[in-house]
Amino acid sequence: MSNLDTTSWSLIRRAAAGDAEDRERFAARYAPVIRGYFSTRWHLPLSHERVQDASQEVFVQCFRQGGVLASANPEVGCGFLAFLYGVARRIGANLDRRLGHLKAKEIDGHSDFDECAISSELALSKSFDRAWASLVAREAGDLARARAEGHAARLAGLEALQLQFFEGLQPREIAERRGVAAEAIYESLRLAKKDFRAAFVEVMATYNPHCTEAELKQKCIDLVAHL
Repeated sequence: MSNLDTTSWSLIRRAAAGDAEDRERFAARYAPVIRGYFSTRWHLPLSHERVQDASQEVFVQCFRQGGVLASANPEVGCGFLAFLYGVARRIGANLDRRLGHLKAKEIDGHSDFDECAISSELALSKSFDRAWASLVAREAGDLARARAEGHAARLAGLEALQLQFFEGLQPREIAERRGVAAEAIYESLRLAKKDFRAAFVEVMATYNPHCTEAELKQKCIDLVAHL
């Protein structure tokens, strides 16, 4: 199975249909995004029990018979990003109400509800978009490298792009590290950016199959702004 297959709506459909292996892939791929959302929502560490429990509840609701994943439709709404955000937001709101009820009853004489202030919706949305942008960027990088397999120059360019993007190295610094002319790195980066942009649009298309090419490119621009 190619990386592109595992990021498309075909994976979502197979996971909704009950395929155990694809459900594991689905959970592994989107768990960091979901955990990040709840961590931001409640200002709690990613490892906090409440964050873990809420994240697990998202997947329970997705995978149960007749669950929310079965209702996901690539032709309806604003794409899988909006769908997944909606699921997490709904579960978070339900837990907030439940915790508020427990606090009011003062079960066992105390509650830790006060310890986790709830982030504003705008902050939550931005946090979710950043996590989603990082996920799509990783998938696009994986796809670009897979497409460049066997082409040493293209792979080297993508590695240079990663050094520039994630480590903040300038082209001349990359050239010095590799012992090559800076001009060669500039050209390598130019080609790598072209490969990465194409892969990014292609990955976005798997999540938004109803969008036109122009719409996809705009979605990519909007998403990259969150990185």
